[in-house]
Amino acid sequence: MKSRSQSCRGFQPGFTLVELLLAVAIVGLLTTVGIPSLSDFLKNSGLKSTAYELMSAMTVARSEAVKRGTTVILCRSADPHASTPTCGGTARDWSDGWLVFVSTDGDADYDAGADILVAVGDGRRYGIALRTNSTADATLVYRADGSTANTTTAQFVLCDMRGTAYGKQLNVTRVGRPDLTSATHDAPLSTCSPS
Repeated sequence: MKSRSQSCRGFQPGFTLVELLLAVAIVGLLTTVGIPSLSDFLKNSGLKSTAYELMSAMTVARSEAVKRGTTVILCRSADPHASTPTCGGTARDWSDGWLVFVSTDGDADYDAGADILVAVGDGRRYGIALRTNSTADATLVYRADGSTANTTTAQFVLCDMRGTAYGKQLNVTRVGRPDLTSATHDAPLSTCSPS
């Protein structure tokens, strides 16, 4: 008769080929399902982050205008992180970033020697296209009472490579408060370039 230790000696723990193939198939299935949703999650986060950053800049500009009792300007900038940033860039394209400044000299161009820089926004971080209508082509001017100098609603549309079904839009009426709307698959934005 064999002793107990002799009969267990031939047993070796491990996986059978069938168990290993099943494990590989499950990992493959989870990867196939999980990676696209992670990618969408990251893209959605980038859109939200950029929209909230711009909305925050608008809120700061408005509150600074009221607090200081003067004009505060939000302008597009081709290089907002330059040592001496300037307003400018491509018409109706705020994708590179923006500046918020107190205009002490009365014009809509940021002058580092005279104006007070309040905030800087970087639109390039997530590769989001940020376009405006002609109302906010280059600037959004806040008056001392918190209203804007707009005659019509300023529209800021944010889209990524997925297009209008995932976009976001900020509308700023003459009152000066930004209003954020998000597209859905059932109700996409009409365009990624407002007119």
